[in-house]
Amino acid sequence: MEVKTKNIFKNRANVKTKDIFKNRADVKTTDIISYRPDVKTKDIIGNRVNVKTTDIFNNRMEVKTKDITRKLANVKIKDIIKDRENVKTKDFIRNRVDVKTKDIFKSRADVKRTDIFNNRMEVKTKNIFKNRANVKTKDIFKNRADGKTTDIISYRPDVKTKDIIGNRVNVKTTDIFNNRMEVKTKNIFKNRANVKTKDIFKNRADGKTTDIISYRPDVKTKDIIGNRVNVKTTDIFNNRMEVKTKDITGKLANDKIKDIIKNRANVKTKDFILNRVDVKTKHIFKNRADVKTTDIFNNRMEVKTKNIFKNRANVKTKDIFKNRAVVKTKDIIKN
Repeated sequence: MEVKTKNIFKNRANVKTKDIFKNRADVKTTDIISYRPDVKTKDIIGNRVNVKTTDIFNNRMEVKTKDITRKLANVKIKDIIKDRENVKTKDFIRNRVDVKTKDIFKSRADVKRTDIFNNRMEVKTKNIFKNRANVKTKDIFKNRADGKTTDIISYRPDVKTKDIIGNRVNVKTTDIFNNRMEVKTKNIFKNRANVKTKDIFKNRADGKTTDIISYRPDVKTKDIIGNRVNVKTTDIFNNRMEVKTKDITGKLANDKIKDIIKNRANVKTKDFILNRVDVKTKHIFKNRADVKTTDIFNNRMEVKTKNIFKNRANVKTKDIFKNRAVVKTKDIIKN
């Protein structure tokens, strides 16, 4: 509360930083990417200013949901994260006019593309972070043995699901962005100055909150990752109980970093961001040894932004969140 939050994507030095969600007490909160007053804001999915923004995946009952890639034939696709006007925008999914849109994770020509949450029965879902040919792929959140899939957002009433946070089996979970009809959804972070910070998604109707990172009342909440040295953090997906999880940035000097989505026992895990000084950073989405990767949100003026998952051979690897050796690593919010 005593520290002004920084723009999620590293505001320029000559620009006043906005907090991640434009959370001034006298201003209604805006979309996730911090819009400028003179620019029509797009929420992460591309909602207009004159339309009430919906949650990240636009799951209202009265609105037909668009998949995250938003492939409308008659509509030009907007990049998910509206870059500055003076920077050529690369959409989140590489939607150039002269290039056929690729699904979020760079589908190969010889593999049927599934969008990020497209868990159809007739298509073997690919793990969002792991697509090896010799490994049976699981969907992002662990397909059930009986084949029923639970996509990240909308859970089926007849199947007890684990939401992204890992709610208990005996508690009906709400989708990641709290889309219950009887509860008005809160903006993703809802951090007004005059309100005690709530968990990232403000889940339960009775007001009890479950922070994505397990926020404790006796600890001042930090950014989305919650990097307190004296607080054990759970990773964003709260993997198995028998495995000690690391926070998403995994900045523990004396511990090996676990990857956010606990790979198989026979597969060496890469951490989500892998901020070890003595370890070369790996790309978040299956870094190939022969391909140097760029960071996920590398929007520096002097560096042309790369597609989030576009691996060029002639580009040196940057960690997902711009982790230079000469600069102390910042949390995911890049304060």
